[in-house]
Amino acid sequence: MSPRPATGSLAAEQDRAAGRVRGMRDVPVAVAVPAEPAAAPAGEALPQDMAIVSRASWPERPGDTLTPIPAFVVSSFSPLVAEVADRCLRAYHGTPPAPPARGARTAIVLASRHGDVGTTAAVAQALAEGSRVPPLLFFQSNVNAVVGYVAARWGLAGPIVCTCPVGDLIADGLECAALLLADGDASEALVIAADHGSAGEGDSATAVLVATGTRPPGRHRLAAADEPGGAT
Repeated sequence: MSPRPATGSLAAEQDRAAGRVRGMRDVPVAVAVPAEPAAAPAGEALPQDMAIVSRASWPERPGDTLTPIPAFVVSSFSPLVAEVADRCLRAYHGTPPAPPARGARTAIVLASRHGDVGTTAAVAQALAEGSRVPPLLFFQSNVNAVVGYVAARWGLAGPIVCTCPVGDLIADGLECAALLLADGDASEALVIAADHGSAGEGDSATAVLVATGTRPPGRHRLAAADEPGGAT
């Protein structure tokens, strides 16, 4: 049975992603083309009892690279999520895993407008050509797969939430994190906003680690300008 052709904006997005996939077949994931990092919303204020304790973005500089992940192929989406999460957690915890008592109470929220478009496009292309679809693509087509990788690597055992917002990614992720923390499901949350670029732009991502209670001292405290809403 022939696959139904995609229409409208989905077809255009798949065409762009397929071009990226074809270009990546002979190029390591680690040389993905960077773009401007996703910015925290200027008008988003944190609840009184929630503070940002660590923040990271990708890319951080021109020519920034992504580290490939074993068993994740073709698409740069999963390495993008893992890289920005790793940078954010290392800035606060050092090397993985996180301290067991804290990891057990740390949730992960991933907000992505399009999800893993590269994997979706690769599967669609294989079906359209009548070729075999690599089994790993089915595994990684669910964005929970890379979130599970991050959780296992860092020993994070709190709730996992993946959202597909139409608005600001970080704002949506912080809202979900605030609900998890307010309900007592976690005392910290790693919020990741990540997406494949569109219209020729590269990938970008931001990650913030938020916690309940007072702000931590010393090197773990961020400048107010780095937090959504500015100085508090």
